Amino acid sequence: MPNLSTYPITTVGGLVIAPDGDMLFLYSHKWNGCYTLPGGKVELGESRENAFIREIKEETGLDVTNVRFVNSQDSVFSPDFKEKRHFIMNDFIADLAPGCTKEDVVLNHEAEAYVWTSLKDARKLTLNRESYKLLDLYEKTLPPKNIPGLIGFENLEIICIIGMNPEERIQLQPLFVDVKVEANFHACAQSDHVKDTIDYVTLGDICTELAQKGQYQLIEKYAYDVLQKLLQDFAINWAWIKIKKPQAMPTADFTTVELKLSKSEL
Repeated sequence: MPNLSTYPITTVGGLVIAPDGDMLFLYSHKWNGCYTLPGGKVELGESRENAFIREIKEETGLDVTNVRFVNSQDSVFSPDFKEKRHFIMNDFIADLAPGCTKEDVVLNHEAEAYVWTSLKDARKLTLNRESYKLLDLYEKTLPPKNIPGLIGFENLEIICIIGMNPEERIQLQPLFVDVKVEANFHACAQSDHVKDTIDYVTLGDICTELAQKGQYQLIEKYAYDVLQKLLQDFAINWAWIKIKKPQAMPTADFTTVELKLSKSEL
């Protein structure tokens, strides 16, 4: 048998994901007080996937399904491990099999405790460094979280040519524009950076530029063009605009047009 301190050791391990999104970590004396992922060595004549399935069963008593290979990484003399070893780690992600529950975990001698935890709370655990790498890769496979929020402004004044009457084609008039768009606040809520959101100043600049360059006869057409551009240029679900024209009717403060469009309506 090869000397384990002389040759790299091929191992498998990975995340077991429960239906509620929680993932399983084991507390093992082998990893110097760190939580780690279930797994172990690949046996002679065994595929890596089969080794992973077997190791999960041996170490936790659980069955898994939807097994997918994610990554290979070298763990060379990791200070987290109790002995000086070079592991070639093959990382997998799998789902808890139907019929198994989180309460069905039965540990063997290789671990002293276990915990099911969310992705967010997993990062609060003391993990061996190789586990953090797999968490990062797993997070990249998840769909972005959606925190819908509204961005916009009210009563943006735009001086422009607007209208169909002869005098309106030569005389500048004011429009007052309200805009709202629905955007995903998840990224900006984490980063606190304008690059991860929709800049309302940019929205206002688009409204102003279209009105002044377009010299529209109908504010209905202007409203549609604004929303079409916003939906094409930004990652938003829908956009709404209200336009008030103060000089169109002598007995009214404003005439108004409102329009709301979603991407599916373009």
